[in-house]
Amino acid sequence: MAEPYSLALLDALKTMLQAAVPGIAEFEIMPAGDPAKFPSLHIIDRGENVIRQYPDLVEASMAVLLRGHVQNNWKSARQMDADLCAALASDPQIGGRAVDATLGGLDIETVQIDSRGRTTAFQRLINIRYTYRATSPDKNF
Repeated sequence: MAEPYSLALLDALKTMLQAAVPGIAEFEIMPAGDPAKFPSLHIIDRGENVIRQYPDLVEASMAVLLRGHVQNNWKSARQMDADLCAALASDPQIGGRAVDATLGGLDIETVQIDSRGRTTAFQRLINIRYTYRATSPDKNF
């Protein structure tokens, strides 16, 4: 069975962001827990909604949370977020896989991770609109 198109889209997003923001020590999609290395960037799949459905085409929107951690330096967190935003602005179609990607809100906070100390964490919500074939959900239309 082929994997859903949304998984290929998340992989393309990861590849694009890795190229745009060098120096990330840990970069994962749907990690099992807190980051082990810093700076880190995690891509969290927050689910999708069907916008329109036609006989052979589905237009959907996926919510994705970009969660970054840096070692207690809010300026570095702001810079990483700015780099991510610039990457999405320069290629909102994510290499031709999406209709568009739009930025949502940003949250920044200081958090304690295990006994390793405090880190500055940020979260940026993005919404990705894309299409796929209704009869073959693994293929973009």
